[in-house]
This record gives sequence, C-alpha cells and structure tokens, in this order.
Amino acid sequence: MDLSDFEILPGVEDVVRVSTPYEKVSRAAKSESTVVDLGSVSIGGEEVVVIAGPGSVESEEQIHESAKAVSRAGASVLRGSAFASRARPYSFQGLGEEALGWLREAADENDLLVASE
Repeated sequence: MDLSDFEILPGVEDVVRVSTPYEKVSRAAKSESTVVDLGSVSIGGEEVVVIAGPGSVESEEQIHESAKAVSRAGASVLRGSAFASRARPYSFQGLGEEALGWLREAADENDLLVASE
C-alpha cells in the first residue's frame, strides 16, 4: 500500500505505518504492567480477577441469585447492564436506575465490587 495515497487527502497531516500489531500497548512500548487499583481488587496485577454476572439485570431476584453464584465461584466483581442497549429499539432496554440499586445491594451482600455501564 502506498502511503502517499493517504497523505494527499484533505485533513491528513501525517500517515504512519504501523509495523507491529498493538504497537502502542505492547511490551516493546511499555515494559511495566498497568495496574488499576479498585481498593480491595487490583486489575492487572499478580492475581487473576474474575468479573462475572448476567448480561442484563432483569429482576431483583435474578441479580441477587447471580451475585450468590458469582461469589461462590470465586469472582471479585459482579457485572450486569442496567441500561442494556439493543439493536432493535422496541426490544428490552434494561431497568435503569432501579437495577443499579439492586446491583449494589446484591454485591454488598456478597462482598463483591460492581461493574456496569
């Protein structure tokens, strides 16, 4: 591919060929690990962190049962979408703020962190 084909396009200041995949985030660019500290859990450190739960929070009972199962399985973080986006505008869109409250309660009861949108 000839880079000059792109360099002449309006609005293009510079064109750079990327020679290796994931060049900006590879170990060649940055040798140390990125660790995100969430208090009781560190993602990217020495420990494997499991984040688990349903795709969407569909009911209070469902998320509480999911949290129990997630905790029993050894995961650290409960996940679930409260505002589930869908391809079709008339399909289930999530339960919104109410579901966020259920997520928090279920996680607290099972000593889990929460991940949601």
